[in-house]
Amino acid sequence: RCVSFDFLGFGESSKPRRVYHYPLQHEVLAKVVQAAKIEKAVLVAHDYAVTLGQDFLAGTPKPPFALDGVVFMNGALDPAQHRTRLIQRFLASPLGAVIGVRVLGRSTVMKALRGVLVRKDVLPEDDVWASITAHGGLAIQPRLLHYLAERRGRREAFRDRLGRRLE
Repeated sequence: RCVSFDFLGFGESSKPRRVYHYPLQHEVLAKVVQAAKIEKAVLVAHDYAVTLGQDFLAGTPKPPFALDGVVFMNGALDPAQHRTRLIQRFLASPLGAVIGVRVLGRSTVMKALRGVLVRKDVLPEDDVWASITAHGGLAIQPRLLHYLAERRGRREAFRDRLGRRLE
């Protein structure tokens, strides 16, 4: 069985005006696990969720299920190695938080996404744009990018607790 969901603020989820941080997303995951009655699982983490998986491997917090394995896809295993895109740096800045959504349009977002894809021809633009903009999603993009600084702040804990060098 496979259980998949959108984290709060992403995709088709609700997008309240609040600070989005990893402890909140750990709570969301715990509620999904409880509702789905998951006792043991392999965690497949993509992009943003890779940090949650690393938190589990580091033991902070303890996973809400018996962790039978982890698969990381398209995520920054070493936060110091992650290279933010120009659009991410802009939106994460104070200026982006104030005027970001006024200058953030479909073409800008799609161009940025195509810049990270290996196969540029497979981006389902209509679906992606609908997912990003659902429930006022454009307005919260600067809040979602809080994770960039939060992830960098976890680097030492990941290195120390996971017992490997991230350099």
